[in-house]
Amino acid sequence: AEWLFGQDALDLKRMVLKQLQMGYPPELLAMVEQRLSKLQDPLQAAVDRCRLSDSRHLIAVKRDSQE
Repeated sequence: AEWLFGQDALDLKRMVLKQLQMGYPPELLAMVEQRLSKLQDPLQAAVDRCRLSDSRHLIAVKRDSQE
């Protein structure tokens, strides 16, 4: 089995907000941050479904060689 997860959406949000800090007034920046926060989980779920996550873990079970 695989477990896909990542922080791709969080990283994207941070990158966008950092760029906007240079030219957006604080009120507008706060509004954009709030809206991006609402998109974070659905966006990460879409990234995970497309198998583009930055992390992937495999779950394996070692079987006894006598079975």
